[in-house]
Amino acid sequence: MTEKEGDEELIEFLNSISSTPPSNFFEHLPSSDTTTVRTMNFALKSIISQLATPINLEAESMCGWLIYKQGGPQRHQKFFGFWRQMSRNVSKFNEMSLVKRLNSVLKKAENSRNSMYKIEKNSLKFLASEWLKRLFLLEKIAKSAKKCAENALGQLEIAQWINLSLVIFAVSAQIYSDVLKQTVEMERTWCPTISAIFRDIDERFPMKLSDLEVVKRLKLISENRKNLAGNSEIMRLLKFSTEKIEEANVENELRQKT
Repeated sequence: MTEKEGDEELIEFLNSISSTPPSNFFEHLPSSDTTTVRTMNFALKSIISQLATPINLEAESMCGWLIYKQGGPQRHQKFFGFWRQMSRNVSKFNEMSLVKRLNSVLKKAENSRNSMYKIEKNSLKFLASEWLKRLFLLEKIAKSAKKCAENALGQLEIAQWINLSLVIFAVSAQIYSDVLKQTVEMERTWCPTISAIFRDIDERFPMKLSDLEVVKRLKLISENRKNLAGNSEIMRLLKFSTEKIEEANVENELRQKT
């Protein structure tokens, strides 16, 4: 089985599960199997906790701000298409509507008092599939961030759009780094106790995330990140700031007038 085929099988399986949240997450009758109920609730709580951890919010805000300020002048630049794509996917990743929905489910589970209800099987499949799909979204974000950073370095090498390129490189590098952190945290969350809950329902769910080809590719980000950050002059500018973006905007306006 090739790497691509491995991903296609997983994607096909995840897409076969409804992306519509079930109307009722719990079985109708209480369960005497308190151990399983507690383990299910632990899985729910762990996944919610990881879902609620966004990619750097300042970086997301900077993406939107730069699109607003530079979207017109830079709309024909190829790198700006990558930037828009990255911004759109980061916003999608950070969207919190599912977290809010699941928090209400968790609250019901924790407030059930003496009656303990198992999470319904289709609800567990929905939870796992929506969460695992985020791995592929992370990969899209990483690819866009890498392209943005590489294009920015190219501009810096020829001394064009210096401030704008510094901002783009810094934000892209931050997002690129956060993708790796998210991958590591997802891998930790999918521990044997949690994976067993989902594999009892369907063995097509992975035993370990490290077995997935998409995770193997995402882990290569660690090495690629070192390459991106190899320039010591750029490294000191990786902590982007509003001031740099303002400078980029002024530089752009001056160029348009000349």
